[in-house]
Amino acid sequence: MPSLLAREGTSAEEIEPINDQQRRNQAYQVRHQTAVAEKNIPLPPHPTNGDEDLYTNKIGNYSKALPHNSPGRGRYFSL
Repeated sequence: MPSLLAREGTSAEEIEPINDQQRRNQAYQVRHQTAVAEKNIPLPPHPTNGDEDLYTNKIGNYSKALPHNSPGRGRYFSL
């Protein structure tokens, strides 16, 4: 990440010290710009395995901790 203060060709000796309020404002700007950039990243697709449609009352949709019959599938082995 490029420095907020340094410009290309600027050495550390040329950058003046900043006070607490300036440092606080710069830190806020970095956090704000980062949050805006994160917000603008498109959401990835969230494909389903069809259980939401298969079980409309949502029963049996949890399978995270159950053994699966193939990688990534939500249907589990009969116990």
